[in-house]
Amino acid sequence: MSESTKPLSKGERRRADIIHIARTVLTSEGYEAFALRDIAARADMKLGNLQYYFPSKDSLLEAIIRAEAMEDLKLLVGEIEEACEPQAQIACFCETIITRWRGDSGRIFTLMSFLANEKPVFAEIYQQVYKNFYDALMPILNGIDPGQKPADYSRRAMLITALIDGAPAQVTQGKLKTFLKDVTEHAILIAGGG
Repeated sequence: MSESTKPLSKGERRRADIIHIARTVLTSEGYEAFALRDIAARADMKLGNLQYYFPSKDSLLEAIIRAEAMEDLKLLVGEIEEACEPQAQIACFCETIITRWRGDSGRIFTLMSFLANEKPVFAEIYQQVYKNFYDALMPILNGIDPGQKPADYSRRAMLITALIDGAPAQVTQGKLKTFLKDVTEHAILIAGGG
């Protein structure tokens, strides 16, 4: 049995349940309502028991952000692997991230960005999350415009990610399909060095 298919232990399941409950509170009620005491009550446990898993509010927020990033990346890599041509892979990247970041995932990453300005641990998480997205883009960029320097692909990955980051905030302007098509076309231009 591989690591990924191994059943979770009771403690791992409890930890995952806490993260799920806390994520729901965070995305539906906001950061201001995010209190360990309330999350413990919703998880039907004492505060001290919750703090066994997550000693602080920041440690629980960190777990939520990391779990969300892993889910986005897992979904993204799966979508990209299904697309054959590099341009189709860029389209999948754009559509998947923009669609997810228009919802709860976007709320979590917005909070991560805010916290990254306030606390070093979240700045580190922020850098790791974006590095993972850049790394997912690098082979696609190489497929679109082979033979470039890694630094050039890195710059392009950053530009594409910046384009995608801003898209969910702007997507209310006009029709979603048209907007996604425009963002994708520009991302493909950036990927090709244009």
